[in-house]
Amino acid sequence: MLRGDLAADNAFAWSARRPLVWSDFQGPPPSEGSEGAKISYTVYSGWKCRGSVFEFRVIAGFRPRQSWVKAIVLNDSTQRRTILRHEQTHFDLVEVHARRMRRALEIWSAPAH
Repeated sequence: MLRGDLAADNAFAWSARRPLVWSDFQGPPPSEGSEGAKISYTVYSGWKCRGSVFEFRVIAGFRPRQSWVKAIVLNDSTQRRTILRHEQTHFDLVEVHARRMRRALEIWSAPAH
């Protein structure tokens, strides 16, 4: 469940063991604007029912082709480090929301006693 959605976006799931690296940011940066980098993400979700069993999956996904970084950031060691941490924090917050969704779906799908 959701592999096709991730593949269609060339996305990968959040993982504590796999922090973002600048090579993940593959999209073309805009020529104007003050932002030095931008993350693109989606909360992927899918569900199905098998009889009385409700199955679901929720994944925080990073979209490399829509994420970008400007050369000025990559060429400055301080910005390179701090902005990557900033973008990682955005992705971590996406995972927080995915976990909240998973928790809510677990409550809703729990069998009644």
